[in-house]
Amino acid sequence: MFSIKCTFDEELGPGGMDPLGRLVISDGRAQIVIECTYLDSWLAALIEALHRLPTMRHVRTETEEPKPIQIDMTADGTLVISYEDQRVVAKGLKELELALRAAVGLFFEGIRDTPDISQNRLLDPIRKFWVTTPN
Repeated sequence: MFSIKCTFDEELGPGGMDPLGRLVISDGRAQIVIECTYLDSWLAALIEALHRLPTMRHVRTETEEPKPIQIDMTADGTLVISYEDQRVVAKGLKELELALRAAVGLFFEGIRDTPDISQNRLLDPIRKFWVTTPN
């Protein structure tokens, strides 16, 4: 089963302004693991990629990380997601969307009580995705 999981940094805990942690994207057989990264930046980039994929067959996500995640849509709609030498496969846009929706829900649950959550403008596109997508 395809999944996206955000785990907040154990020492720092959830933070509304700089939510650091570990991002794991898995297809059940392989996984992409990005350690000690800004989770909000990756979620926003993946949401943007999801919206761009219907009109583009190749999307490159840019974040603070030196390397982007690349998503390629094959002729049958399968998504090949790569980061450095790691690669996972999603069955299609719906599977990516469902995994993102689940990850965003848990992400917001984790930062819900942080005092600086309203100051982080990078959360705006993530919030918009959350409220405009059936949950």
